[in-house]
Amino acid sequence: MGERPASPSHSAGVTSGETATTGQPAADRLCPASPLVTAVDLHRAQPLTPWPPNSTQAEERRHHGDLRVHGLRLTWWPQRPVPEAEARSLIMTLDKVVSDASDDYGHRRLRSDAELHGYDIVAGKRDWEGLAPMMRARIGVYNKAFQAIADHDVTVIIRGVDRVGLDKRYPGGHDHPHSVVLAHLVERVDEYAAAAGEYAIVIADEVDAQDSYRRDLWEYQRTGTWGYRARKIRRVLDTIHFAPSSSSRLVQAADLTYMARRITMHVETDERAKRANAALWCRMQPKIWHQWCWWPTAL
Repeated sequence: MGERPASPSHSAGVTSGETATTGQPAADRLCPASPLVTAVDLHRAQPLTPWPPNSTQAEERRHHGDLRVHGLRLTWWPQRPVPEAEARSLIMTLDKVVSDASDDYGHRRLRSDAELHGYDIVAGKRDWEGLAPMMRARIGVYNKAFQAIADHDVTVIIRGVDRVGLDKRYPGGHDHPHSVVLAHLVERVDEYAAAAGEYAIVIADEVDAQDSYRRDLWEYQRTGTWGYRARKIRRVLDTIHFAPSSSSRLVQAADLTYMARRITMHVETDERAKRANAALWCRMQPKIWHQWCWWPTAL
């Protein structure tokens, strides 16, 4: 594998790509849909609150290390029937999910413009604090929102990297995990767009160091990415457009999708919860074009 070339904006290089690791299979599948509008959620993974009951965070930490995985969540709306109409339809449907819940449980408990943030819904935090004692209500809202996404013509790409493994592989320093995953993600988006004969525009949740990620994409578009799957990015247009997730239902849809994946991946001892989690993710499975988490091993 190739190392990332040194540059003024990066203190050390890291390798790219899907290192084969037992228990971490890839799921690549070409889909005829064409990306045009892209939503990316760049938030750091947060500890999962056990949901449904009897889930154990200790088991999750020991076996999956969700707390140490940095992930980028990507969902886009393809050209059929037209991207703007499909995206608009999803936005309006998600708006209705929240407004209906606000009507059902009271505007004092839940605002009609509440953010559909996966972690907050699961944990009963922030906009969803008023429903904290009402787990069934929160599960119901999540299910309806997730079904709305699955019912639309979407395509999903999920990328992640194990931060602990990254530190061990490069003890002298490396790029920020967000930057590492962004390179991997942009490569896959560019591959998908090229196969579909379309172009993509990236919309991302607000994070620190936005200018640094814009510079990264600028370099990838002109000189290429790094690693054994390096490529010049020709199908991702313009720059990365950052927006607050609270103002973007598309970014929220990306977050809900990634959060649902995390829920299904953590170790669950309750059989009913296993079945419920599997059924939740099964709705999105046909939409997935690519998913992979890079688990670096020490050199």
